[in-house]
Amino acid sequence: MHFLLLVVLTVIPKYFYNVSDTATVKGEVLSVEREQIEGSEVYHVVLSFKSVNTTLKVVLGPAWFIEEIPRRGDSCVVSGSVFRTENGIYLIARKLFNSRTKTSMSLRTESGFPLWYRQRASGRFMNRAEGGQNRQRQR
Repeated sequence: MHFLLLVVLTVIPKYFYNVSDTATVKGEVLSVEREQIEGSEVYHVVLSFKSVNTTLKVVLGPAWFIEEIPRRGDSCVVSGSVFRTENGIYLIARKLFNSRTKTSMSLRTESGFPLWYRQRASGRFMNRAEGGQNRQRQR
């Protein structure tokens, strides 16, 4: 029994989406980085984000999936799952609205399932013309 628990704990990635600990934050993008997230083979877009109360890291998703990466200075509203580490506060983004571009990006389902897995499961990556990003312009 203890062996099984140890195996399960080592398999669970550090960056997982927890639907019972979610938040929506409004703030400004301080910087944009590409980081290799633990348990992933690809680089993810990670924003350093300043809200009214704190500075946090916002994990958007794989760089190949993000059609329009927010820029430094952009004002955004991000919804997602919050978790804390010894390195600070992280928000795994489910949805992002960029005030500058007036666009909204959906990155995960309500239950936290990554939308990019749908593309990967189909055996190919969709490009922008084929609808590779779930993006809507606000009017």
